[in-house]
Amino acid sequence: MSKLLVKADKGLGRVAHVTPKSAGWTYVGFDLHRLKPGESVSGKTEDREVCLVFVTGKGKASAGGKDLGLLGERMSPFEGKPWSVYVPEGSDWSVTADTGLELAVCSAPGLGGGLPVR
Repeated sequence: MSKLLVKADKGLGRVAHVTPKSAGWTYVGFDLHRLKPGESVSGKTEDREVCLVFVTGKGKASAGGKDLGLLGERMSPFEGKPWSVYVPEGSDWSVTADTGLELAVCSAPGLGGGLPVR
């Protein structure tokens, strides 16, 4: 049986970490990061593809060697749709908070399609 309720830790940094193994799932992984302005988080997708979701706040993002500029605009999860970035497998990514930022990092196995960062 999968563990469907995961409570985020209080504070800053990586406050939630769910792997397919820890949840009893086959594919999906999830991390939640809370950053102060100026703080950064980065990763490498390896054999997984990632969707970076700007839950709240704004940040400067880069992925797959592309500078994506300042992304995000909502300061509450109730202010419309979030911004997101697709990062294919085998790519590096990084986000630096411009404001307080909650960033969800959702992952799944890559299918080898070679899709670009977008």
